[in-house]
Formats: sequence, C-alpha cells, structure tokens
Amino acid sequence: MIMKKLTLKTLLLTVIVSGAVFTTNAQSFEKGKINIGACSNFQFTSGKLAVDGAESTSNMSLDLSGGYFVIDNLMLKAQLGYSKETDLDGEVSFGAGARYYVKDMIFAEAMYSIPAEDFSRIGLGVGYVKMLNDHVSIEPMIVYDMDRFDGEAYANSFGFKLGLGIYF
Repeated sequence: MIMKKLTLKTLLLTVIVSGAVFTTNAQSFEKGKINIGACSNFQFTSGKLAVDGAESTSNMSLDLSGGYFVIDNLMLKAQLGYSKETDLDGEVSFGAGARYYVKDMIFAEAMYSIPAEDFSRIGLGVGYVKMLNDHVSIEPMIVYDMDRFDGEAYANSFGFKLGLGIYF
C-alpha cells in the first residue's frame, strides 16, 4: 500500500515537473506583443546549381528580425540578414514573412527575401520555442529554402537554424 502511494506520488510529480519544463509562457504570443530575434543557420545545398553548375555548397548566415503579433499566435516579421556561401561574396538580404505558433511551443514559418538584384528566396521552416524565462527564448528550426535567380530556379537547400528570441 505504501509502495502504491509512493509510485502514484512519484508519477504525479513527474507529470507536473514535465509539464512545467515543456510549457512556454502563452502570454508571449498574444496580439499586440513584439518579438526581436537573432538567428544563425547552417545550410547545405545539394544537387547541381542551375547558374554556375556547382554540385553542392554550404551557407552560413546571421539574420536579425522584428515581429508583431497581429492576432494571438500569428506574428508578421521583417528580417535583415547577411550570408556567405561557399566561393561567393557575402550578401545582405531583406525579407518579410509570417510565423504561426501551434500549442505555444511549436511554430511554422514562411519568409520571402531578396538577397541580391534578380535573386529571391522563399523559405519554409518548422521550429520549437524553449522559453528560458518570461521574455527570452531559444528557437531551433529546420528550414527549406527555394532560390530563384533572374526568374529561373537556382537551388534548393535544407538546413538548421538556431535562434534567440526576445518577447515583450
């Protein structure tokens, strides 16, 4: 009987602690809130690139973004980025997009950016928000980018981003 009570208490405590660890502050995603973020990515492009014939490249970037929650869980974003691809000069990009939060911790994101003249990128991603406190979060994300150059398909890339978000 004592063992059953201890097991039940241990199970209940484990559920409560797990819920506390994996629950974010839903108030951070309410209408009218603002987000400022910084994100770095590590991407690898495979397949033959349409423009220069390269078989594969790697890309690293740093993005700074700001967002505003127009309704609960839906943030519109603006982004400024800098990226450096293998054997190419670095480039500055400007972009806009949206992020939708599902169950307060999982999000889906779509971005459109213009890294250079005659070049555009559509990015899709899925990520997770881990709140460190009421305002600061770590945000890992898996991304897929589709690039176009001068109206023609250029490359597709798959990668991982790690972001830092500040919500207020």
